[in-house]
Amino acid sequence: MSVFERATVKAEKAEKQALIVDDDPGLLGALARTFKLEGFEVRTAGNGREALELLIANPDFQPVVILSDHDMPLMTGSEFYRQLRQTFPELEPRFIMMSGSVKPKGFCESRSIPFLDKPFDTQALNAAIKLVLP
Repeated sequence: MSVFERATVKAEKAEKQALIVDDDPGLLGALARTFKLEGFEVRTAGNGREALELLIANPDFQPVVILSDHDMPLMTGSEFYRQLRQTFPELEPRFIMMSGSVKPKGFCESRSIPFLDKPFDTQALNAAIKLVLP
């Protein structure tokens, strides 16, 4: 059973929803397609501020996975995480950080946030998702 299939079983009461946050439109689109192929309702945002606004404006949207880049304009992934933790503490355990830089690695390790080094493969993505499923 794949990680995505386990998400279905573990999230039976909630719809399979994912929030993907990245300022790279190509990667954002590829990740969105990957999640959609696995039956997720996917919402995307180009930076942390946009992601928070999306969550505030859509209270019924309760993602089981939040995958966020770190280096983005307007609000970095670590700033987004801090704001998410304050505003939506129930979503904090669903957060995964990704980056092509090692800068946020220490931030993630000190908070037990799953971290993906870009570029990453499907196996690494599946392992990170498994860590955050409810």
